[in-house]
Amino acid sequence: MLKRSAFLVLLIVGLAVPATAGAVGGVPTIYSSLPLQGAAKPDTTQLVQAEQLALAQAGGKAGATPVQLVSLDDATKAAGNWDPEQVAKNARQAVADPDTIAYIGEYNSGASMISMPILNRAGIPQISPASTYTGLTRPQFAGKGEPGGYFPTGTRTFVRVAPADNLQADGVAALLQGLKVKKVYVVEDGDLYGWMLASMATPRLKVRGIRRVGHATLNSRGSGIAALARRIAASKAGAMFFAGVTANHAPELWRAVHKAAPKMWLVGADGVAESGLGRGLGSAYVRTRAISAQVPYADTSPLTARFVTDFKAAYGKVPIGMSSYGYEAMQLALSAIAVGGTDRAAVVRALFATKDRASVLGGKYSLDEYGDPTSGGFDVLAFTRTGSLSYLGTLRVGR
Repeated sequence: MLKRSAFLVLLIVGLAVPATAGAVGGVPTIYSSLPLQGAAKPDTTQLVQAEQLALAQAGGKAGATPVQLVSLDDATKAAGNWDPEQVAKNARQAVADPDTIAYIGEYNSGASMISMPILNRAGIPQISPASTYTGLTRPQFAGKGEPGGYFPTGTRTFVRVAPADNLQADGVAALLQGLKVKKVYVVEDGDLYGWMLASMATPRLKVRGIRRVGHATLNSRGSGIAALARRIAASKAGAMFFAGVTANHAPELWRAVHKAAPKMWLVGADGVAESGLGRGLGSAYVRTRAISAQVPYADTSPLTARFVTDFKAAYGKVPIGMSSYGYEAMQLALSAIAVGGTDRAAVVRALFATKDRASVLGGKYSLDEYGDPTSGGFDVLAFTRTGSLSYLGTLRVGR
């Protein structure tokens, strides 16, 4: 995720790209940009496979228009996560290709901050399967210059299929309420996603009768975790809520807090709802819960059940993580291209016209004027001893 202090620098990097526009002349190409290295790899690998499956099931076409997919990695080995320079490189590659008709990405909200203005200047429709930071699209809970700075042309070209963090924050509060927690200690990971999620969750906790009894921010080196765990235990909170991502020292924090307070609930959101956290939990798995807009852990609809069956038939395994969001992002792109053809602006208009769309995500959703889903379902997840995720139920928030 993107450090708040780095925001302006990276936004300037993103804006320093010549504007291009126009209709596609060759075979329309959809670019996918996701972190295919690091902690998210098990999930993002399947997410790309889901994109490929959706395209294959459509016969490689959007309506009557042939379409091809190019998958890019926005992570580097050195970073062990998404890398700002690599994200910008991927976006510029899409801009330089006159046949680009859509771009699926990014996975991380901080990465989307970089690619959005680059792609916007070229008028390229962008669909994120997983970036949930509210400030990407909405003025509420946004930083200075957001979201306008991501759309230098003045025309929005970004939509997402994952619920934005304003919905997720309410889902976290609902989960804690369901666990009968009255007091919670909030820890954020120091990145923009964590800071904003923690900020949005606080008023929602209060509405549900849950008191925040402490707040802390991890440093980038992960030092001081043992001392922090002792403070959390001393607070007598019923739960720790971690607003952040696995790669930012989440497993170390989980183990330390569980050691200091074995009966405390350890709660996270979509940033940690992945096998990367599960493999590092140790005995803390027994008190860990997370929510994520990760379908399917249960067959919530015929479309979802079919996706599970088809994915398993194609790849020999049950889909995990955000794979269904990759599938829906591709299906949404193909639907918009079928309407808009090879004209990027027409594809953008088709995306924003999405209403009451049935999908593998469960139920129907619409995209509002911000490009955000108007509702979202969140799976309640536990972790097993071996680190895999186990579905416990679904929370649905929004309208």
